[in-house]
Amino acid sequence: NSVRDAAVEADRVLSDFSVAMSARKDVFDVMCKYMETCTPPTPESEQLLQRVIRDGKRVGLHLEKEKQDRIKEINSKMSSLGIEFQNNMNEDKTALYFDNDQLKG
Repeated sequence: NSVRDAAVEADRVLSDFSVAMSARKDVFDVMCKYMETCTPPTPESEQLLQRVIRDGKRVGLHLEKEKQDRIKEINSKMSSLGIEFQNNMNEDKTALYFDNDQLKG
């Protein structure tokens, strides 16, 4: 059980890190500026750049600070609830029993 608890805690830490990294306004701003002023050297680079900018917009990095903070708070809460839900599912010991008649189509 201590191993599972440690894994859940590690999942929480990684999730918090992921939320924080996806909300890096400084990186988003640099990518937007690059897209405005330069041509990416390869189609793959351009696609990556477009995805980074798209993902930044999805987490509100183009919005004012108050809205960014609220979106970050919501994403963090959703992540935490997802981890808690998965942990509850992992610990659930409910068993369902059916007879053959109940299993017929």
